[in-house]
Amino acid sequence: ALRHAIAEVQAFAADPRVVEVHPELSFAAASGRVAAPKRTAAGVAERVAALQGWTDVVAALARAPAGVPVDDALDALAAAWTAVRIRAGLAVSYPHDATARPLIQA
Repeated sequence: ALRHAIAEVQAFAADPRVVEVHPELSFAAASGRVAAPKRTAAGVAERVAALQGWTDVVAALARAPAGVPVDDALDALAAAWTAVRIRAGLAVSYPHDATARPLIQA
């Protein structure tokens, strides 16, 4: 399902502003621990709590387009949280590729 989106991003991959964000690492960085599975009630609650100090998560979820699953909307919020951290120089980069480009940010 992601194949089209990945191909679309590849056109911009050389741009240093493009980084890979892994939402599960973002949630772990925000909460200090690994969350329960994202499609469980406990997992949703943990992810909401992890981001609640940064934004009004419930209001943001209410503005998500119709039909977007809650776990995907939470992942998008985690990516936005990480983007703010990248801009502030607070994000953590995990292994680099051969060009020293961060592969994953949290």
